[in-house]
Amino acid sequence: MRKLMTVLAVLALAGAVSAQKKKPAAKPAAKIDDAKANAEAKAKGAQDAAKAKADAAQADLAAKAAAATAVDESKFSISVWGGYNITGKSDYVKAVEVAYAGQAATQSNDSKLGGIAGGADFFYGGNFQIGASVGYLKGHDIKRTVTNSGNTYVLTSTMDYAPILLSARYFVIPGLYVGAGVGVASVLNGVENFKKDGVVETINLPGGASAVDWNFKYSGTAIVLQGRLGYDYAISSSLSIGIFGAFTYVTAELDPVGKVPASTGNAETGKGTHNSLLITPALAVTFKF
Repeated sequence: MRKLMTVLAVLALAGAVSAQKKKPAAKPAAKIDDAKANAEAKAKGAQDAAKAKADAAQADLAAKAAAATAVDESKFSISVWGGYNITGKSDYVKAVEVAYAGQAATQSNDSKLGGIAGGADFFYGGNFQIGASVGYLKGHDIKRTVTNSGNTYVLTSTMDYAPILLSARYFVIPGLYVGAGVGVASVLNGVENFKKDGVVETINLPGGASAVDWNFKYSGTAIVLQGRLGYDYAISSSLSIGIFGAFTYVTAELDPVGKVPASTGNAETGKGTHNSLLITPALAVTFKF
């Protein structure tokens, strides 16, 4: 009996020892769990970093977009601009061309329509702004030469404008605006003269009572209507740059001008209409206060 008990005790002790030796086999599972946890932590860290980077980029983009397009709280602005004026053929220019169309042996036409333009705008308001605009617009610079029967005839004429407008503009969407203005324009550098072989010709007054030198200087004012379409890009809260197109209609009555009435066929002075469309693409710099 005692021997049997001893055998059983030995067997039990052997089983316990064997069980203890087998326990380390669970260690690989623990390592897998640790690796998985580390991988998940790294993945979450990378995901958080990517999200933070994306959020920062989005915030930066939104800030730049807001700075570029927003009409800020500044109420008063001054813009200076410059561009090139494209002048359509006015009634006056067309009349000059018609008068010379039938003259003939030799003709040359050195007419220049348009030229440099510049000005300044003063506005007050938010999305809807009112203010004033001043500027300089090149009108025409004509030199028409005709050689006939050994004589050379030269007509020269120049005319520019200095408009002063009551203006308004409205930002349809941030940055993009439409505008309009109405006012008057002083006629600048208004000259017309006609020479034969280098000597100023004379021209009859209406009715042919007497003659005067064909050397006129124009002054006075014209009625001006203007429309604009433009875009402002804000560099900062107080400075922006932009581009716009101005469409200006000028109408004036000039007196005197040289004319050849069909009723007499002789050159004489008279009133002449001067209606013209001027298209001006321009760049602007705006300072806000």
